[in-house]
Amino acid sequence: MIKQFKKVFPETTDLGAVCSPLRVCPIGAHSDFQGGKVKGMTIDASVDMVKLLVRMAI
Repeated sequence: MIKQFKKVFPETTDLGAVCSPLRVCPIGAHSDFQGGKVKGMTIDASVDMVKLLVRMAI
């Protein structure tokens, strides 16, 4: 993913990649926060992002 990003934006350096797997709750949104029983499951999908690492002087 970083290689593809560098092809589109060749001037960028110092990149990082993040992958967040998805989870599904088949009975609705956020019932686990209210003490209900939840049977969560994972699916074969994720949200993938490339980020530019920026260091700021304090």
